[in-house]
Amino acid sequence: MITKPSKETEVFKLILIYAYGATKCHHEIIMNQQSFAEYLDISTRSVIRHFNKAKELGLIKITSKQHIYNKKKRSTWTANIYDVDIHGLNEYIFTKSNYDVLEHIDVEIPTYYKYMTFVKEVSRQKKLDAMTDEERIEYEENEYKKQMRRDRKLQRLQEENKYFLDLLDEVNNPIFPLYYLNDGKKRLVNIICNTRNPENEDTSDRIRVLSKYFGTDDLVEFDTNASIYRLSYILGNKECPDPNIDFYKLIFDKCNFDIPWTIELRKKFKYLLMPIYMREYSIKYNCLIYNFRKDREFFSNKQEGETYAFYKKLEDDLGMSLFEIFSVIRDTMHEIFHLNKFYKADIFIYESNLHILMLKIFKDMGIKTIDVYDGFYFIRGTMTQELYNKVYKQAAEQLLDLLFAKA
Repeated sequence: MITKPSKETEVFKLILIYAYGATKCHHEIIMNQQSFAEYLDISTRSVIRHFNKAKELGLIKITSKQHIYNKKKRSTWTANIYDVDIHGLNEYIFTKSNYDVLEHIDVEIPTYYKYMTFVKEVSRQKKLDAMTDEERIEYEENEYKKQMRRDRKLQRLQEENKYFLDLLDEVNNPIFPLYYLNDGKKRLVNIICNTRNPENEDTSDRIRVLSKYFGTDDLVEFDTNASIYRLSYILGNKECPDPNIDFYKLIFDKCNFDIPWTIELRKKFKYLLMPIYMREYSIKYNCLIYNFRKDREFFSNKQEGETYAFYKKLEDDLGMSLFEIFSVIRDTMHEIFHLNKFYKADIFIYESNLHILMLKIFKDMGIKTIDVYDGFYFIRGTMTQELYNKVYKQAAEQLLDLLFAKA
């Protein structure tokens, strides 16, 4: 009797890559076993068996069960929340196949995106299969119109930012190239963005990948405090602020909240700003949702539970409703930035253009660097905080000249 070879290693490898790509700074995730089976083209029963094996080995464990929300609607079933031992999984896979997944994570990460694309397409197809012919025609026509609008907007952005796209071609490096508007992304990204930041993890995955470019792992990162808020100030006030200003504390102080500013509060306060900056028109709606859910015993994930607990503590400490708190923060940011409306996601275009100008300056100075989101990595000893601040200011002034010289 011929038996089919075990797919255990394939399943374990996909768990590892999915956990790595989905979490970055924490390990708690939801994993759909049926989707794993469909992607790997094996039976769901086999996937369940391999998941049970991983649980028995202590490589994954269920930490909780949560209701899932789809467009704010609570599901009638609960999903397992898993904690994944990424390094334990990697060691187990290595003993079985002599292949170190984490050692080759820079070439394995695309599997994560292929899987996510597959899941999205399968979901779309199931939705189409449930439609009548008339519904399907209307759906496809609407999707086509949406894509046409996206394509026109992307083309406009490419034309408006041609100078920066051409400059990126000049300063980009072939080992870890940055992708931008030509690839439909508003923010400069590269494969390193998907590695784990050593400041947030005990591992050094990012440094290991970067060492391939620099030829050493003795690296240091310089980043910009409150990057998009500092840049919003620059664009609104048309001047570069003191690099030592902590914009989170500046905004907090201007709000006149009568509670002490602490390191812990700073970590949480900055998460208040992003939804306000990105969607200030939805503040009232978000507060209504919060008021509806805040006393429940379950949340869609651990982060939501921690966020709502922070909101409730703020309301108690300040004696204000969440809507009042959000409104004060919104008005304060407008006052500081001198903006009639926030840039929302388009701020990442301006940030990317600023970083391209910085990359050009660093290249002209003969300094090797790689941009990862709002930070730059250098070989230790080749960069100082004073020089970084100087380059940032020079690039910001160039950006202002390019944007407003004709005005």
